[in-house]
Amino acid sequence: MVVADNPANVAALGAAADAFGGRPLKVVVDIDPGFHRTGVASPEAAVALARRIVDQGRLRFAGVQCYCGADQHIEGFEARREAIVQRTAYLSSIIDALGAADLPPPVVTGSGTGTHAIDAALGVFTEFQVGSYIFMDSQYGVCDLTGDGAQAFETALMVDARVVSASHAGMVTVDAGLKAFATEAGPPQILAGAVEGSTYRFFRRRTRRGAPAQGPEAAGPGRGGHLRRPALRSHREPLRDLPRGARRHPGRHLADPGAGALAVGSPRDQRQHPAPSAWIGGQATVPYEQNTQQSPALGFSSTPQPVQS
Repeated sequence: MVVADNPANVAALGAAADAFGGRPLKVVVDIDPGFHRTGVASPEAAVALARRIVDQGRLRFAGVQCYCGADQHIEGFEARREAIVQRTAYLSSIIDALGAADLPPPVVTGSGTGTHAIDAALGVFTEFQVGSYIFMDSQYGVCDLTGDGAQAFETALMVDARVVSASHAGMVTVDAGLKAFATEAGPPQILAGAVEGSTYRFFRRRTRRGAPAQGPEAAGPGRGGHLRRPALRSHREPLRDLPRGARRHPGRHLADPGAGALAVGSPRDQRQHPAPSAWIGGQATVPYEQNTQQSPALGFSSTPQPVQS
């Protein structure tokens, strides 16, 4: 099954399916929910594209996709629900237009971790594209996903970091920096292994080491033992693409991830993970951006620049 939003794309898929033979190819029409990123721009365009699919001999119209990615991360439940209700009303108008054209969509796919409870109540989607809940990241961690303020899911993927230097009071340097985390949403979160109030930041230069962070507790010479294994939480996409050895596995070292620095404390998640290692994480960006795009908030140029080793 594939997704298309352009007649030329449908024609190319039809030609490829004819040349390959075998089973017909199922094609889903992508709907633009209003973000102008991908998808057809109107109910009329959705009907026209569905007809193009049906007219191709070896293609089958399989349904519609409407993914409201930006709305997934709205922190407040009611604000997120209000946005999704509006998007869903528009999606329903497209479904009605397809039905009136004798092209009812067999599948209506979309939703996500951030809106799963809202979409389930609205009852329009027949397939949910949830995925982040498996790992959980800091952006979803601050979202009220179900309307009761409770955390529905726990973090299941972190970066295991080691202290590589504790020469200065109030800071330690760890081996998890720009090559271990994305930078678009600020520094990662320390989940465990550091004293309360610790923070993290990257070094303000393009190297493989992160920057010392500031905190209320000194972790200088002779005081860094309780931070020997800091561990951090990041957004699912950069973490998902890390080498397996760089993910959280007890007793293993990071696979050359770069470095960062802690200044010694933790957010609320630390109370849930009182382990003798610090877990860090919490960004939101696509995988390739973590090594090519420097965050202006960190003092870098917004022009994509490769990270220097």
